[in-house]
Amino acid sequence: MCYQIHSRCKKLVNNSPVQINTPNKYYLKEDGSIKKVGCKSPSIFFPTQYTSQLASLIEALKVEGYWKDGFGSICNSNKLLIDRIQLLLENLGIHVTRSLILKVKVDSNVRENEVKVLRNGVPVRFYMQKSPFNKMKLVVFRAHEVAEKYFLIIGKSSYNLSIKIHRTYIETSCELPAFIYIDLRFRSLTFTSLLKDAIKENGGKKSRTIRLNMLLKRSPPSVIVAVFGMVVDCEGSVNHYKLFRRIKTRMVNREYLEDWLKLLNHLGIYASIFKDGALYALRIEGAEDFRKLVNYGFSLHHSIKRTKFQKLLCSYKRF
Repeated sequence: MCYQIHSRCKKLVNNSPVQINTPNKYYLKEDGSIKKVGCKSPSIFFPTQYTSQLASLIEALKVEGYWKDGFGSICNSNKLLIDRIQLLLENLGIHVTRSLILKVKVDSNVRENEVKVLRNGVPVRFYMQKSPFNKMKLVVFRAHEVAEKYFLIIGKSSYNLSIKIHRTYIETSCELPAFIYIDLRFRSLTFTSLLKDAIKENGGKKSRTIRLNMLLKRSPPSVIVAVFGMVVDCEGSVNHYKLFRRIKTRMVNREYLEDWLKLLNHLGIYASIFKDGALYALRIEGAEDFRKLVNYGFSLHHSIKRTKFQKLLCSYKRF
């Protein structure tokens, strides 16, 4: 028997969406889109309220992505999560492009002039990168999001690498350890200007300096929990082993996690922060706290984390 949802867990809180105050230098077009006066960038369909969709998109770009001067990008290995973020951007009328980034592990003594990457016999541009986890090196190159085969020459050895595209995930096969990521990019000066002028979010920040937006702190629980789900999607983990159950989000920025701690505690969801290696981690472990998250509408789009969370909930047989 899976985890049951009970309405009595909900707190009596304000459920009115927060209004967005747009400066006078923006004007509304006849089709409902908004544009900045004197800006050549196309207009977009920016909401007049701080919705869960807009708030989730902004927080995903803050913790996992980047934007500055009309350009933005976000990269993740999970196809369903990237699909979700792309949909949020396209719903605003923002055009996006996608490509794959492949990273292949090689020995630390391999030099760049000893490596070649070929597609259909044609050399592919690449660069070498140090692995952040060990002394190995990474051969990094971009690819189209289509089923293709590559040929890697490293010294006197050669290796095949293939890409297969599935509905919910992308598969890579190689004789060397290989990792694949989806890189999502967009250009919209109107969007990034509205983030600064109307939402008071500045792009180009590093993860160690970001904080929660005041609009989010004033939002109803459904918006807050939806955004927290996106943060877990991007930077969190879900663990379940026997009687051990935990949602955890790790970051270098303790202040950002403390913002979430206070916001979740205000909703009656107990969370705690602890030192986890070189990072800080916010964790939720209580059965009743998981119950309240679900009642407020918590959900995940990362396919692996979503499956783990469903199994975690169903492990509470006594409910």
